[in-house]
Amino acid sequence: ALCRAEESALVQDTLAMLPERDASLLLMRADEVSYREIAAAIGVAPTSVGPLLARAQQRFIRALGNRAEERRNSARASG
Repeated sequence: ALCRAEESALVQDTLAMLPERDASLLLMRADEVSYREIAAAIGVAPTSVGPLLARAQQRFIRALGNRAEERRNSARASG
């Protein structure tokens, strides 16, 4: 349970670091909002949602990797 809470906190922290639109896209998709509804919510064409989501996912993965590395380095330095 502790590991899961730490992972959840890491994901939330990482989402908070992303541009607002990226975080919104990822959260809506995680909530299974349709591309058409996402498009309406952020004011783009439905055909733009897929590429926007792909880029948001890439930025999230990169940021998550950076945050995880920071935590590992911090743990090594304090341990």
